[in-house]
Amino acid sequence: MPLTFEQRLSAFPTQGLDLIRPVQLRWNAHAVPYIEAHTDTDAAYALGLVHVHLRAAQLHMMKRLAQGRVSEMLGPFTVGLDHALRLLDLSGAAARCEAQLGDHTRAWLEPFVRGLNHAQSQLKTLPPEFRWLGLKLEPWTLRDVLTLGRLAGADVNWSSYL
Repeated sequence: MPLTFEQRLSAFPTQGLDLIRPVQLRWNAHAVPYIEAHTDTDAAYALGLVHVHLRAAQLHMMKRLAQGRVSEMLGPFTVGLDHALRLLDLSGAAARCEAQLGDHTRAWLEPFVRGLNHAQSQLKTLPPEFRWLGLKLEPWTLRDVLTLGRLAGADVNWSSYL
């Protein structure tokens, strides 16, 4: 049964938040979030919370795609896709990026990842896609986020590879 807008918003995590100062989160009539924070750290953390709240299943599907693990969700007919993605080695590239992150970038990404993980730990019910695709919650790491970024960057250029 679909949730009402109010039910959806009431499920947003509000307890045990790792914030330096209070953050104001507002939603418009189309469920578009607006985050007002006093610090970049708090803004990044709140954004991680919002991402999981709105897109937990999509994030987990994209994580598996970026890692070449689509067959875990869709079965053996996607093994070729997984093979191609693993040849791109987005995770390996992300590991090299992680090792070279500047302090300012790391200081933003780490609270974002903490926000992802906190929101995920507060989920009372998983989105139906988890059941449909046999997904399990996995903790997020900085490397996972960077791997998704590598996938997003590579996606624009895939046609030139072909």
